[in-house]
Amino acid sequence: MARYGPLTVLFYALAIAAIPVDLVGPPLGFLAGFAAPAIGAKIVFVALLGTVAPFGLYFAGVRLLGASRASIAAMAEPVFSAGVAFALLGELLEAPQVAGALGVIGAVVVLERFRERAVSKT
Repeated sequence: MARYGPLTVLFYALAIAAIPVDLVGPPLGFLAGFAAPAIGAKIVFVALLGTVAPFGLYFAGVRLLGASRASIAAMAEPVFSAGVAFALLGELLEAPQVAGALGVIGAVVVLERFRERAVSKT
């Protein structure tokens, strides 16, 4: 991240990740989905909002916050997603899910405290 910007890192990461996908399926086989406009729109939606935006924002966070702080913040993403699903979609959270969320939040707090101590010692 010190040498390349977030979009450059994202491009290389996605290009390299496409190699095994192309070995399993036909290269650019997903383009067949664009024959039906509704499916093509869904492909674009998932590609942009489900892949490019989250990973692009994560890499921008790494550049802005540093790798350790961005990684700690990224650990909270499943908890945030579960909270949004509960609040907006009416998903039910069962005891193991709530316990897991509390465990993740606890880990984020502990890791941030350790990180702050390590930074203050330097």
